[in-house]
Amino acid sequence: MFDMNADLLIVVFVLILSVISYQLTPIFTTIYIRKAILHPQSIILLLLSMALGLLFWLTHTLAILSIHLPISLNQPIFYFLINYILCCLVAYFSIKTSSIQSMTLMSYFATGFGMSIGIILIDFIGYAILFHDAIEIKPLLVLFAFFLSVTFSFSALRLLLIALEDGLLNHRRARVYRTAGSIIGGISLAGIPYTVMTSVLDFQFIDGLGYQYLYPFLFVVSLNMILAFIPDLYSQTMIIEQSEKITENEERFRSLFHHSPDGVISTDLNGTITSVNKVAKELTQLEENELIGLSFLTLLNDSEHKKALIYFAEIVKGEFSENELSVAIRRKHGETRDVLITAVRQMVNHRVEGIYGVVKDITESKKAQDRINYLAFHDELTGISNRRFFVQKLSELKAQKKPFTIMNLDFDRFKRLNDLFGHAFGDLVLVKIAERLSAILPENSILSRLGGDEFSIILLNEKIHIASEIANDIVHHFRFPMKIRENDCLVTTSIGIANYPLHSQDEEMLMKYADIAMYDVKMNGSNSFGIYKPEMNDKLIEKINLENELRKAIQYQELTVYFQPKFKENLSTVIGAEALVRWKHHEFGFISPAVFIPIAEESGLIFELERFVLSVVARQVRAWEEEKLHFGRISINISHLHLYQEDLVKTIDDILTTYQIRASSLEIEITETAMMDNEREANMKLSKLRTMGIEISMDDFGTGYSSLSYLHKLSIDRLKIDQSFIRDMEQHNDNEAIVSMIISMANHLNLKVIAEGVETKIQKELLAKLGCLEFQGYLGGKPIPAEEFTEMYLTGNHVSN
Repeated sequence: MFDMNADLLIVVFVLILSVISYQLTPIFTTIYIRKAILHPQSIILLLLSMALGLLFWLTHTLAILSIHLPISLNQPIFYFLINYILCCLVAYFSIKTSSIQSMTLMSYFATGFGMSIGIILIDFIGYAILFHDAIEIKPLLVLFAFFLSVTFSFSALRLLLIALEDGLLNHRRARVYRTAGSIIGGISLAGIPYTVMTSVLDFQFIDGLGYQYLYPFLFVVSLNMILAFIPDLYSQTMIIEQSEKITENEERFRSLFHHSPDGVISTDLNGTITSVNKVAKELTQLEENELIGLSFLTLLNDSEHKKALIYFAEIVKGEFSENELSVAIRRKHGETRDVLITAVRQMVNHRVEGIYGVVKDITESKKAQDRINYLAFHDELTGISNRRFFVQKLSELKAQKKPFTIMNLDFDRFKRLNDLFGHAFGDLVLVKIAERLSAILPENSILSRLGGDEFSIILLNEKIHIASEIANDIVHHFRFPMKIRENDCLVTTSIGIANYPLHSQDEEMLMKYADIAMYDVKMNGSNSFGIYKPEMNDKLIEKINLENELRKAIQYQELTVYFQPKFKENLSTVIGAEALVRWKHHEFGFISPAVFIPIAEESGLIFELERFVLSVVARQVRAWEEEKLHFGRISINISHLHLYQEDLVKTIDDILTTYQIRASSLEIEITETAMMDNEREANMKLSKLRTMGIEISMDDFGTGYSSLSYLHKLSIDRLKIDQSFIRDMEQHNDNEAIVSMIISMANHLNLKVIAEGVETKIQKELLAKLGCLEFQGYLGGKPIPAEEFTEMYLTGNHVSN
């Protein structure tokens, strides 16, 4: 380029290396910024400076070699070492200073001049060592070369800093300008060694150069002009692009602000509203001019001001414990809406200028959630607390070590009503039970429905004797019928009581003990209450074992049916017999029907048991008929549970058909209370049985709700006076009067009448005098097995047909 003997190939290499070094400078600076976070800064910077310094050194060295000038070099190692160190220092300085994120104007000028001096020193010191015999400093050209170096340095630094801005290094347009700038800047940088060479060497010593020494200066000047123009063009382009993005972002923000499905309210740091969107106006029912300038706190209830102030203070500090604030906003006409506020800081130039709040109306969803939470801990039917709440409360009370009493309630006749009238009616009964209990219980109590007809009560801080008084009051109230759909429904209750910490300190054991006490009450006749005692465990286990034994006895037909005769007045004529089931246990001997019949009813075994008795009686009647023996009608007791079974009439008819006996051979005995559940359905079934030829007798008459208005509706044939009236009739005139009234009532209704429990002749004579001519009791005979019954009355007795 300066001499015909210049090595153009090396010059090309110089240009390429210069462009590469210029291109790598911003890349190395970025690597330094990123890697320095994880690794020691000095090591990263040293390695990058050595790599970039090597490129600078190669560029400088090849530039010298490209021109065939006489070199006077006595110590080459010293030259190469000094020159490489200088190149590394310039590289270090370039990377270090350009990595400063916020460079001041003073720093910019200092860095530019520093880079210029470094570039000039590298070339000047190198030439002073290599060409010390040909040094001739031309001050004007040296100044010109330094000026070119300065202009190059400032333009290059400016382009480098722009390229290193956040997000621009990998920007498509930034890469284009950076590449163009690297090529032009690299070529310009490659020309500087030649301008310095021209400025400090004696061209008279070098033949043939002449005026051509000005070429390098013109070359570098031209490239510096272009290099200076590139940052301006690049900056202007980026400014336009960023302006378009700002405009676009502002339009998006306005669109989001005004078309957000939620309310958006902007406030200053004092909480004064500065802007609102359409939804916020609709939410508050206020116009924009009414909201602007208003303190946000005026929209909230006074009780929520403190919570809101704490939340917004934390938002401003950027140290908030809750991401959202749940409050109620007052509307224009006093109505409130539940809202959820999500607030963020408004940042301008790294300063907090205000707060944006996104206000979401959650009124309906909160109602739904409140409803879900309510249903989680409350019984949907009755509105009282449920099992989950009850168990949770027990755990809380136990943790607090506060004394309390548990009462478990079971309603003795609910299942029967539910089966008879259906679940809808049963639900009404449960609601009525809950209402009655709520009215009875003291304020310091918790009533819960655990499921079905199981209710539990927690009495807080009540001693056991107070709990007993409350339980007694409950039992008393439920001895009176409830009015449901114009029906009087009698639902008595059995209550078990257990106390914390008296009986146990474990909530599960307390529930178990209360259940055991309740079952003990039911085993002893129900309609009462009981306090847990340890011996109840044994009774309950005994009952469970007895139930299992009874089930096996029915299955394997280990039960026996006894017959107790019924007589006319003279005791010589048998008019029938009552079939009574007996159970002789292999270990305990005879078990009283008063023990196992209630167990059968409670466990549901009563249906199998009574079908067994019906079959045994029918088989025995058939056997007697085959022997031409007739003892009148055989009566069989049917429980109130079995009376309302849909298949009762069909079951009896099938048994009559199976054993081919007449319906007139049987009599069915029912109790007064059985008729009280569903008089209409009971009458329908009794009428069908009477139509078949079976007589119906009302057992234990006088112990229930006897009245003429009630009796005349019933489809029955006979009244059976309860033995409790007969037993004391001799000593108590009242009993005699009651018996006389029952007999008179039966006569007026054209009903037959029979007395049970007749044990003395005086009783028989009194009954005969009052008009009762049929008897049953020990006076005429005890219940005996069929074989003994047949043998005893086979001869010598007048048998009624």
